[in-house]
Amino acid sequence: MLTGIGHERDSTVLDEVANIKFDTPSKVIAGIEQTIGQRVTEVKANFEQVTSRASKAVQSFKAKVSALDVSVRSDAVRHLVQGRQATSELLSNIRIDAMQSIRIASEQSLETLQQVKSEARTQMADARRHVPLFWNQIALDTKHALRAASTRSDTLIGAVSTAARLTVRESAGRAEALMREIAGQGPEKTLSRGFAVVRGQGGKTVTGAAQVVDGGEIQIQFHDGKVQAIADKHI
Repeated sequence: MLTGIGHERDSTVLDEVANIKFDTPSKVIAGIEQTIGQRVTEVKANFEQVTSRASKAVQSFKAKVSALDVSVRSDAVRHLVQGRQATSELLSNIRIDAMQSIRIASEQSLETLQQVKSEARTQMADARRHVPLFWNQIALDTKHALRAASTRSDTLIGAVSTAARLTVRESAGRAEALMREIAGQGPEKTLSRGFAVVRGQGGKTVTGAAQVVDGGEIQIQFHDGKVQAIADKHI
């Protein structure tokens, strides 16, 4: 509650129970206007802070998703390289074993040589058959890993976007409620409680008797209209 009875030296019961007391009604209005300005400034600052935090959170999650994507791709490339190296080593070992077997068979007999050549051909055929299967398995595992990473990325971005929208919506609701509260404390509410605003010549607000010219015209504004009067300072 705000009071402004009109005499600085007096202290009334209303002044004692009021949240803030002023010397005059016009100072009450000025105090309300100042409070409204402060509340509006606070609302704007809070909204900008929420928006900034939401933007930073989205950027941070995007950076994490990008880093995860790079890591998955790097692992996939590494697996492919390892598969190629393993395949190359397998073929090399098979060739070496075949040559050694042929050399031994050649030293023993023609029949043994023929048998070794046959076994070598069988081993080469098996190797050629196994290599494509191994390569296909590597490619399939890589596709699954990339697809899973993409799904996790989409889910993470969706969760961040939903959280950001909820935060902004809640802040907007609080700001709207605060604006309604501020609007309910305007000058019209003060006038409707029995206070009045006195203005002198030129419409300037009069805050003290010393500002009134004896015999001059003054205007008194009530909640339901204005009244013209002549000042008499001999009362």
